[in-house]
Amino acid sequence: MLYKLAKTFHLVGLVTWLGPSAGGYLLLLLARGEPNPAAELWLLDRYLVLIYVEAAGLALMLVTGLVMRLSNPALKEARWLKLKLLKVFCVIVPIEAAQLIVYHITVKPAVRSGIGVEGAVRAFDLFSLAAVALLAITVPLVFYMAVFKPEIKKMERLPPP
Repeated sequence: MLYKLAKTFHLVGLVTWLGPSAGGYLLLLLARGEPNPAAELWLLDRYLVLIYVEAAGLALMLVTGLVMRLSNPALKEARWLKLKLLKVFCVIVPIEAAQLIVYHITVKPAVRSGIGVEGAVRAFDLFSLAAVALLAITVPLVFYMAVFKPEIKKMERLPPP
């Protein structure tokens, strides 16, 4: 019962992690084509809330993932889960942390002060492009492992030559 409840909230965390920030960023991109730069600045200022929602979704996934792991003894030795967690903690979590840092250090102060907005937006766009490229590879692999739970055999060590 606990496992199924945790899995349900894990999926809620997934949607919360992927949806708001991605949708908000698409709105920012669409606002660039409009003749009203004030709308883009307003969206940039409010975008931080979506980044917090995204981070909360990832945190929910991490907590519920731990609950699922602890409530299902079969997951203790699952190689697919170990590989999935390696991808999550080496790629996804650092990208999320970096997004919060980049936004707080560059974008938010620039938007609030009105100084260096173009440079801050350019830096955030470059970061976002790199993050999307990494996530476009990592997220489908993590999904695949979560859905299909592939059997990953232990690699035998070859004797030294």
